[in-house]
Amino acid sequence: MKKVIALILAALMVLGLAACAAKTTTTEQDTDTPAQTAPADKAAEETTAADAADKQITVGFCPMDLSNNFFANIANSLRNAADAANVKAIISDGKSDAATQIAALENFISQGVDVIIVVPVDAESLKGVIAEAKSAGIPVITHTTEYADATCNMNVAELEMGQANGSACGKWMAETFGADADCKYAILTQRSLEQTIGRENGIMQGIAEYCPNAECVMTVDGYTTDMGMTAAENILTAHPEVVAILGINDSGALGAYETCVAQGVDTDKFYIGGNDSMDTIAKLSRYGAQVGSAVRFIGVPKTIDNDLCLTDHTPGYGSAAKYIGVVMKEIIRDATVYGTKYVTVVEIMGRNAGWLTAAAALAKSDDCEGVDMICLPEVPFNVEHFIEKVRVMQEKKPSIVIAVSEGVKLEDGRYVCELADDVHAVDAFGHKALTGTARYLANVVARNLDTKTRCIELSTLQRCAGHLTSRTDITEAYQVGGAAVKAAFEGVTGQMVALKRISNSPYQCTTELHPISEVANLEKKVPLSWMNENHTQMTEDFLAYARPLIQAELTPLYIAGLPHHIYMKPQK
Repeated sequence: MKKVIALILAALMVLGLAACAAKTTTTEQDTDTPAQTAPADKAAEETTAADAADKQITVGFCPMDLSNNFFANIANSLRNAADAANVKAIISDGKSDAATQIAALENFISQGVDVIIVVPVDAESLKGVIAEAKSAGIPVITHTTEYADATCNMNVAELEMGQANGSACGKWMAETFGADADCKYAILTQRSLEQTIGRENGIMQGIAEYCPNAECVMTVDGYTTDMGMTAAENILTAHPEVVAILGINDSGALGAYETCVAQGVDTDKFYIGGNDSMDTIAKLSRYGAQVGSAVRFIGVPKTIDNDLCLTDHTPGYGSAAKYIGVVMKEIIRDATVYGTKYVTVVEIMGRNAGWLTAAAALAKSDDCEGVDMICLPEVPFNVEHFIEKVRVMQEKKPSIVIAVSEGVKLEDGRYVCELADDVHAVDAFGHKALTGTARYLANVVARNLDTKTRCIELSTLQRCAGHLTSRTDITEAYQVGGAAVKAAFEGVTGQMVALKRISNSPYQCTTELHPISEVANLEKKVPLSWMNENHTQMTEDFLAYARPLIQAELTPLYIAGLPHHIYMKPQK
């Protein structure tokens, strides 16, 4: 059983707690393990261990509330860790209700799970059911909240976490108002959790390190988005002089931020997006400089288009590329089912840069021959040459699958979709709406080659397929977001966070800052050197660039058979 506990603890160590020091406390030893083992007993033990190795371990996990992003991430990580270790994970939502959590643990016991992991809503109320589990020979691990009767407790270093947050805030206070300033601040907490006291103390210690005269004027519950909004309202009413509101978690802090924005309180601006977004942050930072605003403007890259300059790639691209690679494999497989002559044209997003369409090359593997042609907007498009290439390919194989960017252009600069003469709408930035490229080309091929065709537009599916999220992509989204916050605390403005690749194998990326003026309104194109001589396929250089970005998975929580989405409830 100790091996079981060790395995689960190892899994827990990666449950979104990599940035924190984890503390594990064993409160009870296995009573069936003697101090010394006789040879005969040892042989029996080895036999038992061998039998146990063949048995799949089942873990029951009941977090406090899956609506909290922190616990949802833990549940996702546990599920992934369990899958990798051939462990069955059963996850039940505590819903911040002691009775619901007790019922969940009783259900785990009746199912005969091997280990129970619980984040207690109310530790005292679990006393009876934890005793019941241990009587049934099921070890109980408590996470986040220490509980004396548990088999094992696992907690994060709350004081150190708070100190890190407080130090960042204290440094900002000292730089903004002076080290001797008597700044007032408030803390959003969760009084029902004893361990948050350590985090609160850490925050105050961290602030005092840089701004010793600063004073915490309020400590109030605010650990959900709604509670954070209400708490911030109360804080600003009672103490309008506060210069900072610190939260013990993301949800409460985001709620407080919404209140501050609604009340016109100056806040640092982090603008997340692609080219148009960076143009916006450039304009805002210039205006801020003109009027002498203390607001700091930081650009955070996020676009599936991957066309921002000065950054190796943008968060969002990896997940979209992963989706495109998967879908293209499935389309290719479907196209070969009937063995008939067929041309499939798949339209993929990309106005002036073909990064997304290039990702179709990822479909080629030992179980898939890959797409037959890739058409990027970086290469001038000739309709007649396209038809001829398709004709030659059909002489060799009946089923052809082609990936084409929505923004492929003729030599005279017109978009191919404009040949259909049904594109008139423009977006908010004055860009002509691109649609119908695949439809037009499929119709042209059908007329000229007398063959069956079909067109597929991935459209917005490639940017909202959360079930195929790349773990690398998610990690780097946190990475650039953290770098942006750090830069703002240090007084930086008018800059964009960029990713800098250090190596492909092993894959490593760090962050750096660039003036937003060097990024706005510029587009990074796919290098033509990453295409073959005919400009119809991507080379190994592109694949070496793209493959690290699609690695690892982040399995969503499934509720009633469907992925569960995190969303902001509309304010009443």
